[in-house]
Amino acid sequence: MKLNRILVPLDDSANSEEVLSFVTQIACANPKAEVTLITITNLDSAGDSASVFKLNAFTDLLASKGIESHFIITESLSTADKINEWADNYGYDLIAMSTKGRGGLTRAILGSITTEVIRLATIPVMVVAAGRSNKHRLNPPKLNEIVVPLDGSLLSESSLPFAENLAKTLDIGIRVMNVVTPVELTVPSPIDESPYFVHNKIMPEVYENAKEYLADISNTLTGKGLNVLSRNVLTGNTASSLIGSIKDPVESLFVISTHGKSGVDRLLMGSVTDSILRSYGGPVFVIPANSSRALTQAPVGS
Repeated sequence: MKLNRILVPLDDSANSEEVLSFVTQIACANPKAEVTLITITNLDSAGDSASVFKLNAFTDLLASKGIESHFIITESLSTADKINEWADNYGYDLIAMSTKGRGGLTRAILGSITTEVIRLATIPVMVVAAGRSNKHRLNPPKLNEIVVPLDGSLLSESSLPFAENLAKTLDIGIRVMNVVTPVELTVPSPIDESPYFVHNKIMPEVYENAKEYLADISNTLTGKGLNVLSRNVLTGNTASSLIGSIKDPVESLFVISTHGKSGVDRLLMGSVTDSILRSYGGPVFVIPANSSRALTQAPVGS
């Protein structure tokens, strides 16, 4: 598993550029990294001078940090399709993009496009919520930890090899997390014996099982030489509990699979991952449901 070739979709907005600070950190730590900046235009505006000037400036900036890079300007009526087509055809390992860029029809990288890229992608996608991360170029954010939400499923654990790779590359620690959702307890009505709601409660055995599960995962990671910063069993709503546990989003990289068990076998992409992508202020490394790499990753304990 490698992350050597990184494709970065950009439009002409400052929002779309926010992902570059995180891409730079990953690429600087990997001597084999190569970054391609891609701008996708509609059919009558490819190659305009403003885009060329800006992309040249970014490649110069990356070169000053020792990162090999180049840029592409291409045309398409479907931005998401073109991004995935380019990534597949030219053997990229990672797509990195912001959730929102410039509106309208020209060079738009919108939240809906990011969602579509993830839905179609066969490789991981690193996403940054535009407008929420630190945009001060003189004080760029620095990643200090990898955060891995786990729910006990093999699919959720398919994120672990990527987390391990990133932690080793960036020389930072890992936090593993599990969220226990309270159950609704009911008692019969004294009038007609129909059940009615009483209160939410965390079942002690469920909480203890979650602690043991994370302890096993942590021991395996530690045995591989990784620094496990913490193992946290959280309670409450899954997405809000995960986000609320983060002190500074621009310092914490979520690594998460797009589906697994959440509640009663719901799709994680439809609930937890989607909520994190929309609400989290830092980078999220997503292993898509369609990713052959995600589906073939062995569980961490194997």
